[in-house]
Amino acid sequence: MEFEEIAKTVRGLNEEMYEQCVCEEYVYLIFHSNGDSIRIEFLGVPIWSDDDDERGYNADTDKYEPLEDFLRREIHEMIKPLKKINLIT
Repeated sequence: MEFEEIAKTVRGLNEEMYEQCVCEEYVYLIFHSNGDSIRIEFLGVPIWSDDDDERGYNADTDKYEPLEDFLRREIHEMIKPLKKINLIT
């Protein structure tokens, strides 16, 4: 994947999370690059890197699933257990 395409995907998801946030603080994706490799983190946890791309691969079409779909699924899996915490007593 191209650097700009990855940055655009992260930027779009961050804007969407910001717009849906009803609080002063919001969580967002962090995009790291050293010029050679790229890593995306959510809540301080790496969820994707171009060195270890875990997106689904379709051998018939020779394509990976879209990065945005993969990131949405990973974010959902990370926040699902947090939704179960009852902070109001």
